[in-house]
Amino acid sequence: MKLIDQQIKQFAHIHWADNEAVRALKEAGITGGKPLSLLGHIAAAEKVWLGRINGSEGAPYPVWPEIGLAECERLLAENKQGYDDLLGRLTDERLTETIEYRTSMGTEFRTSVIDILTHVFLHGSYHRGQIAMLLRNEGADPLITDYILFVR
Repeated sequence: MKLIDQQIKQFAHIHWADNEAVRALKEAGITGGKPLSLLGHIAAAEKVWLGRINGSEGAPYPVWPEIGLAECERLLAENKQGYDDLLGRLTDERLTETIEYRTSMGTEFRTSVIDILTHVFLHGSYHRGQIAMLLRNEGADPLITDYILFVR
């Protein structure tokens, strides 16, 4: 399997898992608090990293935005389209290219595209795990977004 094909598969998982998170929050009646904050952070981080890869960071986007569930859904859908477009343009060779960017604190870094995409994949998984724990602690059905569940 080519590297780009694996990335496409992983981002299909991200989009599925993000939608599962939205569904779980809706079913639990979550309209605020830490679970929604975490989902907003996932959506914002996806947006920020996409902008960095595309070289169009533009105005800084808050990585911990205070947004509602409907806005999270909108942003996640926008991110899906953006990553689908990006992955459609990338090749295995371009995945190894290094990009320059600034963090939200203004620090400059250089990182390969594939390392950034891997970070986006793992970052979302980490925070969706936190959402699952918070839902379980509230007595709601936990969010289950394991990669293996997606590929079965």
